[in-house]
Amino acid sequence: MKKICLLILFISLAGVLTNCNSTDDEPLVVQFSVEEIRRNANFYWFNSEYNAYKIDSAILDSIRIFFDSNTQKVAIYCSPGCECGSVYAYFPQFVKVLDSAEISNYEIFVVISYEENLGKLEHPYSYLFNLASVPSIYLLHSDGTYCELVLRATEKKMSIEEAFLDALKFLQGSN
Repeated sequence: MKKICLLILFISLAGVLTNCNSTDDEPLVVQFSVEEIRRNANFYWFNSEYNAYKIDSAILDSIRIFFDSNTQKVAIYCSPGCECGSVYAYFPQFVKVLDSAEISNYEIFVVISYEENLGKLEHPYSYLFNLASVPSIYLLHSDGTYCELVLRATEKKMSIEEAFLDALKFLQGSN
C-alpha cells in the first residue's frame, strides 16, 4: 500500500513538472529530495553534472570548518527545464559539495513558474527573500541573515564552493 501511495505521489509530481507551459497565474514550489531529483526524468542532466564536477579539496576542508549545522542551513531553488545558461549546473555541483562536506542540513525546492511571477512565489522562506531567478542557492543563518550563492559566484567569478566558503565567512563576520 505504501508503494502504491508513493507511486501515485511520484506520478502526480512528474505530471506537475512536465506541465511547464501552464497558464496558471500562481507559481508553484515543491520540495524534493536528492533521490527524487535523481529519479525524475525532467532532471536528466543532474547526475552527469554531479558526477563530472571536480571539487577543490582545500576549499572543502574549510567549508567543513566554517559550516555550523546548529545555526546554518541551505535552501536550494531549481527548475527542471531552466533556460539559465551554464548556471543550471551550479545546482548539482553544489549538492555534490554538500554531500562531500557531509552537510545534510539543506532543502531542495523545485520551482515551476513564469519568470515575471517568480518574485511573488510563496515558499518556506518568502518572509526572508523573494526569488529573482532559478537556480538560486541560499545560505541561511538562524538570526535571519542570508547570502545567495549563485549570484555571488557569477558576480565574483568563483566556483560554487568558493562562493559558499565566501558566504560562510561573510555571515560569520556579520554575527
